[in-house]
Amino acid sequence: MRDFDRFISVKEMQIQDKNSSDYGIPPSTLMECAGFSAVQSIKNIPLKKQDHATIVCGTGNNGGDGFVIARHLLAEQIQVTLILAGHPDHIRTSEAKLNWDVLQALLMNLSIYIASDSSFFTQIPKDLELRLKKSKVIIDCLLGTGIRGRVREPIRSAIEFINSFSNKPIKIVSIDVPSGIDPDTGNKADYYVKPNILITFHRKKTGFSKIEVPEIIVNPIGIPREADLFVGSGDLKFVLPKRAEDNHKGQYGKVLIIGGSKQYSGAPALAGMAALQMGIDLVYVFAPKSVADVIRSYSPNLIVRSGNQDYICVSDLPEIQELIDRVDAVVLGPGLGKDPGLGNAISGILSYLKNGNTPIVIDANAIQLSKPFKNELQSIKAIFTPHTNEFFELTEKRLFEQKDFHKQIKFIEEAVKEWGSTFLIKGRYDYISDGKNTRINKTGVPEMAVGGTGDILTGVLVSLLSLKINLFDAACCAAYINGKLGELYQIYQKGTNKNGYPLKSSDLLEYIPIVLKQDT
Repeated sequence: MRDFDRFISVKEMQIQDKNSSDYGIPPSTLMECAGFSAVQSIKNIPLKKQDHATIVCGTGNNGGDGFVIARHLLAEQIQVTLILAGHPDHIRTSEAKLNWDVLQALLMNLSIYIASDSSFFTQIPKDLELRLKKSKVIIDCLLGTGIRGRVREPIRSAIEFINSFSNKPIKIVSIDVPSGIDPDTGNKADYYVKPNILITFHRKKTGFSKIEVPEIIVNPIGIPREADLFVGSGDLKFVLPKRAEDNHKGQYGKVLIIGGSKQYSGAPALAGMAALQMGIDLVYVFAPKSVADVIRSYSPNLIVRSGNQDYICVSDLPEIQELIDRVDAVVLGPGLGKDPGLGNAISGILSYLKNGNTPIVIDANAIQLSKPFKNELQSIKAIFTPHTNEFFELTEKRLFEQKDFHKQIKFIEEAVKEWGSTFLIKGRYDYISDGKNTRINKTGVPEMAVGGTGDILTGVLVSLLSLKINLFDAACCAAYINGKLGELYQIYQKGTNKNGYPLKSSDLLEYIPIVLKQDT
């Protein structure tokens, strides 16, 4: 069950910030809520009308929070001194720049100082010294969750400046993260702020269990629970790696799709074509000899190997094992059929995977055929992609439509935790669970309930695994991408007056690069 009060990593926080925009809550709103909520806590120091407060800001979003704090303190008739550690031209985000520009129009009770280099903090202006003597609080808004490595100037001198008040009758308050401390690990940089009070947002960060701060206050800023429970655009943005400019062939993923039978040639072809559209460098398909040439005809970019018989069999294992050693991720199942000899081949494939670290997507008929190998699967990095009936066949637990998402999640986690695998359960709502963590995907359209869309999902999923994304995150992102393909197709229909034109799964392939570009 997802614990909404647990500690949170920087990556999770970034994802939820971005996912909030899916619900109409832009970053500027979150910054406004963060600054306002911080002021409500700072007032309890206490501060009263005409008291003095000093804010030391960086040029990132943490500085943007400080600009909002300044404005709301001014509205409370607090005298505000703001020091910007950096040049205004270097303010990095549009949200921070917007709030900086707002401050430039305010005249009453506000004094702004620009510390564009370290010399400012060694030669404090006389008028600033007078204001500092009156301050009851100094607020650290220098560095947020992005701190890594050594602290550079003028931030280093700004941190020393803030810490110089440690032995004086003034409260040091850090906003979101004490500047210079890694929020994921609690590790301290060479220079870091030592606050009396830390005001953080949404949830405590994972590293906060290792830091010594007398008081930590956690303020909500309006991030909805849906941004955590449901997969969104943030998951894709902060999970999918970018292709490096100096990549050579094979560095951006190599996948192997094992499937096909006399009856089904389209399923492995669609999965392979989806992987190509994902930008994967090398896509191998191993198929029975009866359909290998048909699959080749789909694209010259597919590397197709032919088996010895009309179904995947034990005699194919040496070549399949050689291909497994070449790739980063494997799919087993699309169009596999139900030949009685398949079980022995699947046993051989799974046994070989036990000796390595290559992840596998178990799809379609391979799901049920894998049931006897539950023990072997405990030591394999596997993702099952069942629909509700296949889920029942595998786990003997029948899913029912639940209005209460949390009841459904609890039921699913109980059912899958004994498998030691990740499950992507396809339906109107896709449930992704590894038995401990569960999330829900709600992208998609009803027209996607046609043959082949699951094969495209499989191709997207194995592509993400080949890029070294962990199983759970890959399954979440694959479900999201696949559903967005249908949504984009529907938008295209309306835009070209093709309403009512029947959706074919192959129609979705061309939208994969568009979805990736839109959401990353």
